[in-house]
Amino acid sequence: MAIRTIDDASLSNIADMIRLRLNVEDTYRPDQMAEAISRISGVTEYWKAIGFNDTPPDIADSYEKALDIIENWDGSITDRSNMLNGDDEITIWPGVDMSEVTTLYKAFNGCDRLSSISLKNTSNVTNMQEMCSNSQNLRGFDGSPNFSSVTSIRAMLYGCARWSQNIDWSLPNCTDFESAFEGLGTGSISTPLSLSIKINCPNAQTLHRICATNDWASRRPIVSVELTTSSELSWLREAFANCNQLEYVKITDTSGVADGWRSAFTNCTSLTEIDGDLDMSHTGSLEYVFAGCTSLTSVTNIVMTSSSVYNASRMFEGCTALEDVPILDISNFGTQDYGTDRLYMMFNNCPNLTDESLDNILQMCINSGINPQYNPALATLGFNSTNYPVSRMEDLPHYADFTTAGWTLGYS
Repeated sequence: MAIRTIDDASLSNIADMIRLRLNVEDTYRPDQMAEAISRISGVTEYWKAIGFNDTPPDIADSYEKALDIIENWDGSITDRSNMLNGDDEITIWPGVDMSEVTTLYKAFNGCDRLSSISLKNTSNVTNMQEMCSNSQNLRGFDGSPNFSSVTSIRAMLYGCARWSQNIDWSLPNCTDFESAFEGLGTGSISTPLSLSIKINCPNAQTLHRICATNDWASRRPIVSVELTTSSELSWLREAFANCNQLEYVKITDTSGVADGWRSAFTNCTSLTEIDGDLDMSHTGSLEYVFAGCTSLTSVTNIVMTSSSVYNASRMFEGCTALEDVPILDISNFGTQDYGTDRLYMMFNNCPNLTDESLDNILQMCINSGINPQYNPALATLGFNSTNYPVSRMEDLPHYADFTTAGWTLGYS
C-alpha cells in the first residue's frame, strides 16, 4: 500500500478550521484531529456560506481562499474565458453570482487540483466549451447548474479522469456536444465507478465522440447513456467508441443523421441494448458502426430506406454474439458502381447468426442490384464455410434467388 504524507501547512489549516468551527483555542496533534472533527456540527450550513449545498472535498485547504474569491468577485464581468486556465492551486470554486456571465470558455481548463465547482446563477451563460477540460481531479458539480442558455459544451469535461458524479442535465438550446464527456472518469481511483448519463438535448446537432475513450484508457466507467434528441441531430461518429463498460444506449431520434454513423459503437464490448430506432437512411458511411460489440445479440431496430449509404465495410465485424439482423436496404448503396468492396467484411467473425438473419442477408444481396460482372460473393462480406456450411446456406428460402441474381457463396 502506498504511503501518503501531508505537509505541516495542511495540518495547520485543518487545525485552524477545527478551532474556527468549535470556537476554541486548543492545539491538536494529528491523531487528535479526527475526534475533534467529529464534534463539529452544522458543517453543511457552514459550507453554504461559500455557495455549496454539500460539504466539498479538500475543505481545510479551500475555505479561506473561497471566501477571498467571493469577497473580490466582480459580478459585472460577462466574459470569464480562461478565468483560472491552468491554475494549479485552487481546490474548490465557490458559488459566486454568475448571473451576468455569458461565457465560461476554458474557465477552469487544466486546473490540476480542482475537485468541486459550485455553479450558481448561470442562466445567461451560452458558451461552456472546454470549461473544465483536463481538470483531472474534478469530481463533480455542486447542485444542479442552469444550462438553459448554453449552446455549446464541446469538450466541457474532456479528460476529467476522476469525475464520479452521474449526469442528469437539461440543455434545451445546446447544439454542440462534441467530446463533451470524452475520457470521463477514466483515471485511477480506489472506488469502482458506474456512471450514467442522461441528457435532454432536443437541439443537439453533433454528438461526435461525446462519450468516447481511447482504447488504452485504464478505466471506462460509463454504463448507461440516454439522450433525448430530435431530427436536428446530424452527427454520431465515434460517439461511444471504446466504451467497453457501456451496456445501454437510448437515442430518441436519429432521423436527421447524415454521413455521421461511422464507428459510433466501435468496441462497446458490454453493449446489449440500443433503445430506439437507428435511422440510417440518410447517412454516407456505416463503416465499423458496431465493430467489436461482442455482447450485442440483436440490431433489428435499424431503419434503412431510400438509403444514400455508400460504404458498410466491417459494419458488424467481430459481433460474435450477434444473432438477429433485419433485411437492410442497400438498393441505393453505390455498390452497383463499385461492387462488393463497399460491403467488405461487413459480417466478418459473426458466427452466431440465425437462419432467419442469414436469409435476410441473402435478400439484402438480391435487392442490391449489384451487376454480376463484379462477381459478387458472400465471402466478401466475411462469411466462410466453417461457420456457415454450404449445405446450410443452400437450405435457406432465398438461396435460389440469390444465385439467380448473380451472387455466389465464394467460399475458398
